[in-house]
Amino acid sequence: MRIGLTLAAWSVLAGCAAAPPPPAAAPVAEESLGLSINSWGKPLFDWTVSASGDAVYTYARPTIPAKFFDYDLVTKRFRIAAADLQRLRALLSPARRYLGGTIPCEPVMTDAAYGRILWGERSVSYNLGCASKETGPVHDGLGAAQDLMERLARDAPEAEVKPVREPTG
Repeated sequence: MRIGLTLAAWSVLAGCAAAPPPPAAAPVAEESLGLSINSWGKPLFDWTVSASGDAVYTYARPTIPAKFFDYDLVTKRFRIAAADLQRLRALLSPARRYLGGTIPCEPVMTDAAYGRILWGERSVSYNLGCASKETGPVHDGLGAAQDLMERLARDAPEAEVKPVREPTG
C-alpha cells in the first residue's frame, strides 16, 4: 500500500513537471501596469503606469554614509508615450501566463530580490533567485522593463522624498 501511494505521488509530480506552462492571459489595453522589486523587506523600485500613461516611479536612493536600511524613497510623477507603455507591456508579457498562479521556482537561490508584476488588479509574484527554465524570459523581461522605466523617469522632477532610517537603540 505504501509503495503504491509513493508511486502514485511520483506519477502526479512527474506529470506536473512535464506540463507546459499555462497560456498567457490576453492583455487588456485599459489596464494599468506595475512592477515592484524588493530585497530583505526593503523596496528597491516600485512603479505603476496607468492605461493613459500617467507614471509613478519610486526608488530607494542610498544615503551617505551608505547603510542598507538607511535610504530615501524618491518618487517621480510623469507621463509616458503610448509606444513606451506598449513596450513595457511586451517586456512583461512572459509573466502574464502565470497570473493567478505561481511562476515555477525550482531550484531557488535564497536572498535574491523579489517582487510582483501587476496588470490592473491582478498580479503575479516573482523571485529573482528562481532558476527554472521557465523563469528566464520572465526575469529578462522584467529587468528590461525596469531599465526602460528608469530611463523614462531619469529627467522627471522629484515629487516626494521620504527618508527611511534604521531604528537605533
